[in-house]
Amino acid sequence: MCPEIGDFGKFTLKWDDVPGWSPEDNNTYTFPPVWNPYHHLIFANGYGYVPPPNEPFKPVSAPHMAIFLPNQTTTALEHPHAGILPPGGIGAGPRASQSAWWFDVYSSYFACDTATEPCTIQAIGYQYKPNIKEEYPRVMQNFSIPACPKNFTTECELKKVDFEPGFRALSSIQFQAFFEGNSSRQVFVMDDLALGWANNTCEAGLMRLRKK
Repeated sequence: MCPEIGDFGKFTLKWDDVPGWSPEDNNTYTFPPVWNPYHHLIFANGYGYVPPPNEPFKPVSAPHMAIFLPNQTTTALEHPHAGILPPGGIGAGPRASQSAWWFDVYSSYFACDTATEPCTIQAIGYQYKPNIKEEYPRVMQNFSIPACPKNFTTECELKKVDFEPGFRALSSIQFQAFFEGNSSRQVFVMDDLALGWANNTCEAGLMRLRKK
């Protein structure tokens, strides 16, 4: 039994406990950034959070949901570790070699920032490989996401996706959104990302409890 309470088990990123934030330069920041680390994890440049009515989609858990803008840097100035991750990445960042920061991915809710076309969300799970001292892509899964009609009369709902069992013990995960026939990354929103710590030993749980 662990000698004291630690940080163990499953948890869900809802982006509803993010701090209030007001930019000095509104021309630089379209949305408030996700501050790193958030629940011990590092978010790549371009992640922010939005409350309705900035988006036609309603969050699964109010008031906020995450948004990823592939062509905008929302976190680089405040958190240089964000640049370690690939576009759309979430992970352990500089702590990727330590299994205490590895996680399992179970489910999430997504929508693409479009009113007319469905899109594909691509998820790539990365795992740290000690013998080469870097992360490598371990698993990939694609999800078809419906569009939100332009003439909607009610808020559109995010679609729930469930990840296959291969998304376990990851050091990072990358989300990307694409339209059919277009290789350019697109804007997407996300809420209620269900995760769990892969290493639940006493040592790992206490390390997470004592560090941000």
